[in-house]
Amino acid sequence: MPVTTTRVYAGYNYKDFSDGNHANDVRLVSQYALYFNPRINIGYRFRFLDFHEQSGSGFFDPSNYIANRVFTSYWLERDKYYTYLEGYFGYETFRRNRVASDNFIYGGSGSIGFKPISTLAIEFNAEGGTFAAGSASGFNYFVIGPRVLFRF
Repeated sequence: MPVTTTRVYAGYNYKDFSDGNHANDVRLVSQYALYFNPRINIGYRFRFLDFHEQSGSGFFDPSNYIANRVFTSYWLERDKYYTYLEGYFGYETFRRNRVASDNFIYGGSGSIGFKPISTLAIEFNAEGGTFAAGSASGFNYFVIGPRVLFRF
């Protein structure tokens, strides 16, 4: 597989919920590889998320949510293990329940994996930050856990 220096991603999701609410979700990502072994990237993420209405049910359902984030990531893979680290910071703005919010945001994620055989990986990962759209409730979050990956 050829090594690429620049990657670009664009995505759109229409979300339809059982309570009759719906949302438009747009994501744009660009990244540039500074180094290839280990892979070190810098990049930019844009997100627009717009719910038709706020349900009042407690989950994060903003109007005109806009987030701009810059990030850096580190990926190292060897025969028996791999690790991934990422940090970001940026700015988000949105309106929810007729209240406007403008916030500086930051956070990161990481994982460490062990590959006892080529088709199996056992991973430990963590993620956290102040990115409101990163959690269902729109608050600061921290998630930690194991994962088992099997390729066939």
